[in-house]
Amino acid sequence: MTYVTTLDGGLRVVTAEMPDRQSVSVGVWLRCGSRDESARLNGISHFIEHYVFKGTRRRTGEQITREIEGVGGSLDASTGEESTFYYAHVLPEHLECAVDTLMDMVVSPTFPADQLDVQKDIVLEEIRMVEDRPSSLVEDLFSEALWGTHPLGRRVLGTVGTIERMTRADLVGYQKRMYTRAGCVVALAGNVRHDAAVKLVGRGARRMPGPPTARFRRVVERQRRPVVKVFARETEEGHVVLGVRTFRRGHPARFALRIISTILGENMSSRLFENVREKRGLAYSIYSGIDRYMDTGCLYVGGGLDTARLTVGLRAIVHEFDRLRRHRIGRAELERAKQYAVGQLTMGLEKSMSRVVWIGENLLLSGCVPDPAETIRRLRAITADDVQRVARLVFRPGRTALAYIGPVQDEARLRRSIELEAL
Repeated sequence: MTYVTTLDGGLRVVTAEMPDRQSVSVGVWLRCGSRDESARLNGISHFIEHYVFKGTRRRTGEQITREIEGVGGSLDASTGEESTFYYAHVLPEHLECAVDTLMDMVVSPTFPADQLDVQKDIVLEEIRMVEDRPSSLVEDLFSEALWGTHPLGRRVLGTVGTIERMTRADLVGYQKRMYTRAGCVVALAGNVRHDAAVKLVGRGARRMPGPPTARFRRVVERQRRPVVKVFARETEEGHVVLGVRTFRRGHPARFALRIISTILGENMSSRLFENVREKRGLAYSIYSGIDRYMDTGCLYVGGGLDTARLTVGLRAIVHEFDRLRRHRIGRAELERAKQYAVGQLTMGLEKSMSRVVWIGENLLLSGCVPDPAETIRRLRAITADDVQRVARLVFRPGRTALAYIGPVQDEARLRRSIELEAL
């Protein structure tokens, strides 16, 4: 069962009770990500995520990690475009310590001045690591291609320039503005009782500030022609991400979109894997996925293509987009895709941390916690007509975007290769 309680000031506690588990996962979600940042402070959300581990008013950095890892637990954090997530996984008898530690980290970090340059160096090294890895860098390049100058087009990690110029005052001020009760969800899943969780979270929440809450600039759809971003580099294969804008998180078409992504490239039975890799040898890795945001989203295909036949590979991917909008999918293929999507969801939610992500992220960014059973019902109800209708909505002429890293290519030719024709 899933329960939600809203505390004074707007902080929400959500639990998924899984009494048969031998452990419990807890996550603190904050409505604070890269799309909330100014251009000057690009990367500050992620920088703060690193920095809060270095100490609070009640704990040193060493105490933070030892209090969790010293009892056999694990502790970590991540930052995205719309949220920052701190989480721990412990045995039930150590839940009180885990909740207190996580709340202490987000409520009262001290940002030790003697750690500023050290933390900068760590983040800068992470940025350089991504830049050295084309398969990761191309994903950032795709965001730039798809979202342009909008904050979603900026890198979550920031840039070398923005991180180097950041001051401790920037970090302290931003954390106070963005780490607020109204923008916080604490999610717990596993061997936990909701009423006990509310009491534990309530102790730390009292010290958390109220407004202001996070604001962001909404995405406006203005794309009318394919967009291409090229990063010339001598590589053995061409690293590409090709995609289109889609729907916001709670859009009714999200269920059919999940099936479309599954059909395209989410497993070894997918069309891209079979037709681009296995039959034609145009790629080694090929995959598809979906990103969802509060007001928009995207569907993308990524992989490593043979540079000698790059445009042939891109046209092969676009051909699969075109097949979905021009032809109804067969019954057997549709059923396999639905079974896969349902199976992945069901098996994923058996893990307490996956359940924390499901209930916490959805409550924070959508305002509600979807019932997995209802989600499964909606996935199973998708028809071939639904798939074709949504494919026609998302795969439209002039709406594709491509990021490419590899040997020099003719950008105009690449742009032509990803264009979809009118129906």
